[in-house]
Amino acid sequence: MTNRPRGSFPRIRVLLSFAALAAAVALLYAAETRPSVSVFFETQIPYFYEGDPIPVAMTVKNVSDTTLDNSKEMDLLGGMRMEDARGGKLKPAPGVTTLISQPRALEKSAFFGRILLVNEIFPGLQKAGNYKLSFQGEGAGSNDLILHVVERYDPKKDYSARIETDFGPIVIRFNKATAPRHVRNFIDLVRQGFYNGNQFHRILPGTAIVGGSPTGEPGAGAGYNLDPELSDTPVPAGTVIQVRNRETGPMDSGSHFMITAIGKPDMRGLATVLGQVVEGLDTVKTICQVPTLREADAPPGMPARPVKPILIRKITLSEVTAKEAGKEAAAGKAEKKD
Repeated sequence: MTNRPRGSFPRIRVLLSFAALAAAVALLYAAETRPSVSVFFETQIPYFYEGDPIPVAMTVKNVSDTTLDNSKEMDLLGGMRMEDARGGKLKPAPGVTTLISQPRALEKSAFFGRILLVNEIFPGLQKAGNYKLSFQGEGAGSNDLILHVVERYDPKKDYSARIETDFGPIVIRFNKATAPRHVRNFIDLVRQGFYNGNQFHRILPGTAIVGGSPTGEPGAGAGYNLDPELSDTPVPAGTVIQVRNRETGPMDSGSHFMITAIGKPDMRGLATVLGQVVEGLDTVKTICQVPTLREADAPPGMPARPVKPILIRKITLSEVTAKEAGKEAAAGKAEKKD
């Protein structure tokens, strides 16, 4: 018979009692802190122009285990929070009182809601920037919805974009004559900061670099696709092309783009040409030489993953005058000869 230290069983019983008590307290605390309602914000629009309406769907759902008395109605307006990128709170417009017609009782799993024009509730949304919409209230849980408001695109202006990388800058000049929708989309993404911290996530060694994935995976992007804008534009070294989305067949990715390091005459008429590198073609060629890893199931000729992430630190826009456009064209021709 094994000898146990005297008093060991009482100690074990005490420890088990404390553990059971702690578990009971934890369950009670969780039940008390679990939200009774969830407030969910959603929009189908990736970004908005300054001054445009900003529609957001607001849904309030009973997530408790019982019917909720709502005879006094929830203070939905008082619970809404709109913050700018620095955490500053936007003030609601004076005179806004009722957001949604509410039921007097909300059964288990029942919900109600409507589309709100949040720019009418928070007039500060008229300015370009990134904003966070959330809800704070007793017994309520909420998601955070990020809203992007960008400067309105002016099709009469010409722009260039400067891409900052650890290998040096790359400056591209847009060709809005051949791909007006794609150029506008790229500029809007730059203005909302989409590409900052992004990656050149795939490399065609010695041939081209592919960027536009926020995670480094080819399936990640802006969340939408574009109809191609094909033209008979030549594809020399330094051509910026919108990449096709492999999962959607003929559609272009909303954010992925390719910059060629060599001429690709075989792509003429088969791709959407966004523009041309006017400075930094050597940077493109350098990135094309970095070590890569090819996925085992990748078909021949597909881009490979760089061993180390190639970050796009940021992309900035500049308006181009006619005089500057002439200088850029001359510089681009000289760089190609070199």
